[in-house]
Amino acid sequence: MATLDCPSCDKKIEVTWKRYWQSASGYYRCPSCAKLSKIRTKPSFVRYCSWVLQLAPLALFIFIIKTGVWSIVVLGFYFIVFWIDKLLDERFGYLERAPEPRRKKVLLIFLLLVFLVYKFFQYHDDPLEPVAQLWIEQYSEQNKLENNVFIQLIGMQNTSNSDADARGRELYLNSLAKIKKGKVGQKLKYPNIVGFDALDDEPLLCELKDIDCVNYLKLNLSQAKELVDSFSLVINGYLKLEKLTNFSFLNSISTEPDFNQLMTLNKLLALSIAIDIHENKLDEAAVKLVQKITIDRAFMSNSNDILFTVLPVVNFENHYLYLLVNLVRGDYHNTEYLESVLTPLTGKEISMNDSWKAKFVDYATPMKFENIAGDAIAQNGFWIKLNARMKYKENMTINDLFKYFQTQIIPDNFKKNSLISLIKDMDDKANVHYDAYASDNDNLYLYLIKNYRNPVGALMAATARPKFLNMYGSVMEMDINMLLANILIKSHHGSVEDILTDKGFVEPYSNTAPSYGEHGVCYTVNKKEICMNIN
Repeated sequence: MATLDCPSCDKKIEVTWKRYWQSASGYYRCPSCAKLSKIRTKPSFVRYCSWVLQLAPLALFIFIIKTGVWSIVVLGFYFIVFWIDKLLDERFGYLERAPEPRRKKVLLIFLLLVFLVYKFFQYHDDPLEPVAQLWIEQYSEQNKLENNVFIQLIGMQNTSNSDADARGRELYLNSLAKIKKGKVGQKLKYPNIVGFDALDDEPLLCELKDIDCVNYLKLNLSQAKELVDSFSLVINGYLKLEKLTNFSFLNSISTEPDFNQLMTLNKLLALSIAIDIHENKLDEAAVKLVQKITIDRAFMSNSNDILFTVLPVVNFENHYLYLLVNLVRGDYHNTEYLESVLTPLTGKEISMNDSWKAKFVDYATPMKFENIAGDAIAQNGFWIKLNARMKYKENMTINDLFKYFQTQIIPDNFKKNSLISLIKDMDDKANVHYDAYASDNDNLYLYLIKNYRNPVGALMAATARPKFLNMYGSVMEMDINMLLANILIKSHHGSVEDILTDKGFVEPYSNTAPSYGEHGVCYTVNKKEICMNIN
């Protein structure tokens, strides 16, 4: 109980402590003189506490509404308190309170409007970036499947490959049907050749640029021939891809090339060509090599997976240079046939824009709302769905990823002499993004506060960002090696000095001519020396 003085009749008024704190700035009716008087003798902190108590329900409601049903519990609690308060007013009539001043009502209405606007803003998702939407549509759509190179790879087997197209199409459509049903799971990997898994550690499938590898093959030539013959159907089926021109993208969400299988297939082909050269079947070896380089370059131009850029680069360095050198030194005379596939790389072959766009779609698809909040949707609970919408925004998450992947996109019409600076700018931008997100991961709470509208999505986008693999330097090196291979071929028909003065052999990335020294013919590109011994 608290004792207050009536300013009109100087009588003492006893009130409960609860009423003292909640109505410190209110009015009281004196039971003696029946006058309504405002108590003006209370300390200022009492009035401040009164305001806090009046705003506490609204603040608490804003804080916990995201938990759904608990907001109803809290509101119910305050209705009960209000009802009890009203009963006390009726029971103790001398504690009658005057209506709240207008400014308090205006403030409460204003706070309520702010709360509603905030909740609408919190619930509302951002629009998807138009370019990101375009990428998703482009790399998720159904494309032409008839005589498709990638479909052929899916259906390829070490048996008769006459039905490879039909088999591949059936496997692909089955995989695609799962995606349409909303199931994002294990991808269909291709090719899937029976027996390839056992060749992962096969010593005969070594790198031909290594002299120890070549010596080992010479000592085990019969076993190497048996190995090649056992997979001749696969080798021949793969070389027939040269005649196909349909490189329409498959759905990158449901399919994925198998690096180990493709690497084994490429090594088998290189081994087959090396055996032909060793047996002096130079024409057969040249045809296979030209077919293989043609297929590799077609993949570089048309594929949307970075693996089909990695493989040609690895093949050229580890196998093709050795095979080209031995063909030329083995007195293969139709050098124009070889030169036809050693032309400088085009901008489309160099650019990895399609690969990064497809990779973005791979990352973005599992982040769709139905994949993240599938359990919440299945429960058909309004508050559960509302809670999920408040914490996760699909478009905001995908837009965040898009900004990161966009750093890897170079202009479609770039010039080779600007590529080095473009790559540097690209790496700098990507590193800034990556370092920023790494820093955010170290300050997780601050990061979530900054992304209060989309805490779950922001956390997923930050942890899902890959560290980009920059292959442009290796692709440039492959392009320079093609120039060196051309110089090697030309050197068998003229002097090296005359060839090096030809402006056609000025490398295009830094516009420098080759040099000729103790290491052979050399180019220096991006501070790296690339040489070939042409003697």
